[in-house]
Amino acid sequence: MQTQAGFALPLDETVPPPLLEAVVRAVATALVPRQLPQAADGHGDSGDDLPPLLSPLQTATLMGVSRQTVDRMVDSGELPSIVLRKGSRQRMVRIPKAFVLTLLKDLNAGSAVTLKDYTARWLASVAEAAGDGVHQPGVTPGEVA
Repeated sequence: MQTQAGFALPLDETVPPPLLEAVVRAVATALVPRQLPQAADGHGDSGDDLPPLLSPLQTATLMGVSRQTVDRMVDSGELPSIVLRKGSRQRMVRIPKAFVLTLLKDLNAGSAVTLKDYTARWLASVAEAAGDGVHQPGVTPGEVA
């Protein structure tokens, strides 16, 4: 019998048990669902050592994705963000820690929602909690409906 690499395998030989066990363990590890980081529920990292506004890299680390993925999520509106500074070629964006920790807590509890819908609900709840004290840039308090 010929393999793709061109090596001949005798039909009467079997795979050594240690090698077979190593392969099975590797496949089983790859198939086990990855547990998201615990957050804000008293059973994991509460994020006390993190600032209230997270950089894209900090957010990416907590969520287990790349910084570029966080940048794309921010650009598409899937993650709430605050632009602290906007230059001609670069901008400084921060993501609320409260959102990220709440998202991770809910995902670990089994929530299945789209990130865009989750973000919209979270922003609405924050606005509702703030009540009339919400100030929208460029809008005078009398113009807010």
